[in-house]
Parts: sequence; C-alpha cells; structure tokens
Amino acid sequence: MAVQMKLATDPGDCRVVPQEKAMVLRAYEAVCYQVAFYMLREEKQAAEAAKHTLAALYHCAEWFGLPDSCRLAKAKREAMRHSLEYRKRALSQAL
Repeated sequence: MAVQMKLATDPGDCRVVPQEKAMVLRAYEAVCYQVAFYMLREEKQAAEAAKHTLAALYHCAEWFGLPDSCRLAKAKREAMRHSLEYRKRALSQAL
C-alpha cells in the first residue's frame, strides 16, 4: 500500500496540502472500513466509524510524515478505537 507523497514544503516540515491529504487518505479508506465492519458487523455503523477515523487522521499532521507501515498500523488502531466508541455510544443510547 505504498503511497508516494511529495511534501509541498521543505523536507523537515510535515505539513501537507489538503489535496495531498485526500489522496493519501483514499489509500487507507478501505482498510478503515474493513476494520470497522469486522468489529461492528453493520454496514451503516462501519461507514460512520470509518468516516470518523479518516477525519481524525486528516487532522493528525504527524500521521502523514510516518512510513507506510506505521501509517497503516495507526489507521487500523484508529479504526478500532472509533468502532469501539461508536459501539459504546449505541449501547448507552439503547439503555
């Protein structure tokens, strides 16, 4: 899942322009959804959890500077975390 990315700024700076962020996030969209669906077993909930995961990653400047393997691991962790939060909210509303 190697995503080559040229930073729009100097090499020591981790800022990435929005179009580049969107391109990189698209490469991780399926993984986030797969993790969320595996945990939630419901399409709408998984899509919502994946959407929140991608939004959180979008705002994490450090994530874009990580190597691919670290980015993938963090994306999976975030997807699990957001899926658990979604499940927790759903259960608390059901009570």
